[in-house]
Amino acid sequence: MNIKDDLILVDLPTFDGLAAAVAARRLRPGALVVVPAELPPMVRAFISLHGDACGLLDTEWPHDRLATKLCPDSGTVLPARMIWGKIESAGEARAVTTRVITVLQQQGIPLSPMEATLLYLGVLDGSKGLPTLLDARALVYLLESGARREVAQKFLRERTAMLLGESAEQVGSVRAAMHAPVQFVAPETTIAEAQALLWRTGHGALPVVQNAKPLGILLRQDLDRAIRHGLRSRPVQEAMCLNPPTVLPDVALSEALKLLVAPGPGRVLVIDENHCLIGIIARSDILSRLYEQAHPVKEVTFGAAELLESCWTADKVALLRRISQVAGKQDLYLVGGAVRDL
Repeated sequence: MNIKDDLILVDLPTFDGLAAAVAARRLRPGALVVVPAELPPMVRAFISLHGDACGLLDTEWPHDRLATKLCPDSGTVLPARMIWGKIESAGEARAVTTRVITVLQQQGIPLSPMEATLLYLGVLDGSKGLPTLLDARALVYLLESGARREVAQKFLRERTAMLLGESAEQVGSVRAAMHAPVQFVAPETTIAEAQALLWRTGHGALPVVQNAKPLGILLRQDLDRAIRHGLRSRPVQEAMCLNPPTVLPDVALSEALKLLVAPGPGRVLVIDENHCLIGIIARSDILSRLYEQAHPVKEVTFGAAELLESCWTADKVALLRRISQVAGKQDLYLVGGAVRDL
């Protein structure tokens, strides 16, 4: 993962603090949300399941990098040494998240159902059951944006077991949720070859398999770290996570969910009775089922050229125009993080 200069620190270890930070990231494209180590169980469970999809980094604050901090009292966004912006709301709000939502609405920034659900949790948490008029309007806006009330209610309850059990009922069985066949590598595959395969396939992890049985699992960030340390030619068995969590295909999905939200690789390997690999489940698979019935995000039309010219530096815009000239009549596409940020 390439860490940007801008970090947003979750100041309040609550759903309100987490939601406000994730919402602030929409106002600061490219910033990274850093989550503190000490969090309540249900907030930790949400991050374990949704972290990758919401762009969360579960780590300690790297003090040597520029950091931005969302202050809960004033709504002021602070970097390490100076104030660079301020989040204000036109009215009284109990939840910090509501203040950020007001700015999102003013700027016409759309939300995915998953983001809307987290922000819905944040407003409910921050308003402590007594929302102001501004908080209530924010809740209505989030429901219109596809927030899943039934998902939010599970995370507002106190027992993680209840969340896991009810989520399992909603998304079905392990066999129904797993991906198969599975892309994997042998233990003697080099780290460089495995990294190239991950980038080519777009996966975030690769099982390491020998004689059809899983030995470990490789995460993209572990491979990137190994490359940075000059280990390109070393075998992947030196970089893999040992003893990856495994389940049988016909067990209740709640068993896989318990492993997914626990510390670990964020994937569960599915094996048959002979311990041979037959499938894989990632947190994203569970999320897609939890949110598949959500209302679609409203389509937003925008002028890409105008946005590029306003957001990019002049030299980058000039380079893009030059590439377009070279392409001529051939189709040319801008993909990846640049499009997401726009």
